[in-house]
Parts: sequence; structure tokens; C-alpha cells
Amino acid sequence: MKASTVAALERINRAFYSRRASEFSETRKQPWPGWRRVFELARDHLDGPRLSILDLGCGNGRFFAEIGPILGDPRVEISYLGIDASWPLLTLAAKRVTAGGSSPPRLVAADVVHRPLAELEAATRFDLIVNFGLMHHVPSRKARRRLLAACAGRLREGGVLAVSFWQFGDRERFKRRFLPWRAAAQGGPDVPDRIDVRDLEAGDHLLAWGDAGAVRYCHFTDEREAGALVAELGLEPLSSFREDGASGDLNLYKVLRKGGH
Repeated sequence: MKASTVAALERINRAFYSRRASEFSETRKQPWPGWRRVFELARDHLDGPRLSILDLGCGNGRFFAEIGPILGDPRVEISYLGIDASWPLLTLAAKRVTAGGSSPPRLVAADVVHRPLAELEAATRFDLIVNFGLMHHVPSRKARRRLLAACAGRLREGGVLAVSFWQFGDRERFKRRFLPWRAAAQGGPDVPDRIDVRDLEAGDHLLAWGDAGAVRYCHFTDEREAGALVAELGLEPLSSFREDGASGDLNLYKVLRKGGH
């Protein structure tokens, strides 16, 4: 995929989250059941008195609000860093991510597709990195591979990486929201640039959101692509499972561990 196409697809989502952050956040208040399963899987590897967490694509900060209840152990000192590309969503996250303990939580605005960890010191490593609800907004297989490799490179020895892939592409209720790419070829208020549809990859879609004609770019990463992406990371697979949504399988999770003891 050409860099110009990647940039055009990113601008679709930038426009969406700039205009619709509050509305979107209102639909994203509850925790996902899959988060608890991730912690259950990772618990044996995250049993120290301190837990450093990177929440990449943190959005409105709802994952942070669930860490304590999920862990269920107030003695664990949590060091939390949330990174997102959307200032409006980070503003909403700041209301949830309140300071406490000796390691106040941090929120950082960054280009999560191209330079997600550029703000971090080279030696910074994490016990747990979560990448939830983000991969469907990353245009191009190359960028998705680069993003996951960057996450893997920031794990400490024995650390855990958990990634979710939204399984919307084979569901009729989401297919009904697909918009024809010819609309993107012409441009418009929700699609700022003309897009060469010949440059798109299989699984790339325009999705209508809500009742106001809003549009998002979303990529459907199926089981095959997800498996290939994580296989390239050189991490130990801990689990692959489906969870979330009314059907209980709307997200595909991949949980992996960096070798070490």
C-alpha cells in the first residue's frame, strides 16, 4: 500500500474521532469480558509487587478503570501508560485516569501507527502491553506488522503482550454498514481525500457509524492474518481465544509471552 493511501485512510479516522469523540466514548463505557481472561492467562507471569502496563490505543481510558477490579490485589503497585492518537479521546481519558500511589498514571498523545513509542526512553520495558480495539484502524499489513513488532520489542523478559482483532468482517449486521469505496474515490466531508481503491488491501472497509452519516476506516483481520502477524514476533503463544459482544466471540485475542523467567 502506498504511503499516500495509508495517510488518506488515517485522515478518515482522524476526522471521525475529532468530531465524534464524545458520542463514541458514550458507547464505550463497559469493560470487555476478554480483558479478565487476559489477566487470568497472564497472572502466573505477572505475580510481582509491581506491574508496568502499556495501554496502546487507550482511547477514553476505560481499560485503566478496570485494572484494579480485575487484579483484585491492592498491594500491587501499578505503573500505567496510555497512548492514543486522538486528543479528544485522551481528554476524556484524563477524567478516568486519576493519579494515585507512587506511580501516577500517564497519558501520551502519539502517532500510534508510525511512531507509537517514540516518546519513550530506549530502555523502557513493560510487564504487560495491551493493544485492544486498535488493529482495525491500522492501514496496511506492513504497518500492522511494524506496530506489533514495536510492542514485542518493549516487553521485559517474561512480559506479556495481548492483542485483540475485531471480527466484524464476516457478520451480517456489520456488513450492512459497509459503504462502497467509490464514495471514497470521490472524497467528501467524512472522507477528506480521494483514495485509489486499487491500492486497498483485502479486508479494508468503510463503515458507517451511528445515524448521522459518520464514517470510519476499518480493516478486518481474520484468523489467518492474525495468526501470521503474531507468528512473526518470535514470542511464546499463551492463548488464542474469542470473547466479547452479545455473541461472545466478537474479538479474537492473541496472548503471547516473551521468553524468560
